[in-house]
Amino acid sequence: MVIHQLTTTPPPELRQALSEFESTFLFPFGAGRAFRIDYGSDRTAFVRTVGEGNCIAAEKEGRIIGVIEMALVNLLRPDGTETPAVYFPDIKLLPEARARLTAGRLLQAASEWARTRADLWFTVALDGIPVSPLDYTGRAGIPPFSAAARLMVVRLPLAPHPATGQENGRFLAGAQEGEALYKRLARGRYGLLGGAPEARSIAPPAWMAHPGGMACARFEDRRKVRRLIADDGSELRPAYRSCFTFQDPQAAVDLIVAAMQRAEALGFRALRFCLPPPDLAMLQRVLGPGVIEGAGGTIFTTGATETGALWTLNAAEI
Repeated sequence: MVIHQLTTTPPPELRQALSEFESTFLFPFGAGRAFRIDYGSDRTAFVRTVGEGNCIAAEKEGRIIGVIEMALVNLLRPDGTETPAVYFPDIKLLPEARARLTAGRLLQAASEWARTRADLWFTVALDGIPVSPLDYTGRAGIPPFSAAARLMVVRLPLAPHPATGQENGRFLAGAQEGEALYKRLARGRYGLLGGAPEARSIAPPAWMAHPGGMACARFEDRRKVRRLIADDGSELRPAYRSCFTFQDPQAAVDLIVAAMQRAEALGFRALRFCLPPPDLAMLQRVLGPGVIEGAGGTIFTTGATETGALWTLNAAEI
């Protein structure tokens, strides 16, 4: 078995093996439906849009049997400062790679890379995923992870019509204005600015800010590096709202409506974003029950975080 650490585009022979590996994983959505993730010709490109990325892959007899993604990111702390952290977006193993020796070698390689970069590590486990971080941390040099916070990944379906070229430019803001507002609104919680959206988004990334500075978000997609393909062969085509945070729920709803208009005009079929459960509850009180629904997830960390703090992460990076 060979362990590859892929920090740039892999050679052609590994690209095909990585693509075949990924095609074996299906994820449920809706009643009796499933989708797969298509990374295009470079399985490793996505993680490099999150931060300083590394895709560790285990190869056996020409086949990829396990992958761990890691990215060094700047994590906003509740006091407004930034700290380096290692984020684990994905870990996938074929059944034959779950043996202690194979999994151990993958985890050891991941640990050696991460330990030279940061002390704080974290990952997100969506509800219903069979493998929990508690199953693979605390071994092979990976410190024990513990649950730190909950989040909700929201999906809003959009009108199924083709792109019209018409969109409402209300609330659009410059990048510097948007980032500064996000950092202010994110005080008191952990958060991510969201890597390099221009490297993953086909639509131009666009910040939105509500007048008065009571809500902000960045519109983007990730179709350059990661597409979702349904079991009937169609593309799900979601757009994303990253860095979404607010103080006034009505202002947040106004930005959601504007983002839905923008996404529909660009031909997207859904809008996705992450929120901590208390934020989602505030939106639901404005919109009424059942209008916004989401799938839950848990943030696990190495424990070096403030107990009880909320986390603002990005659905485009999960």
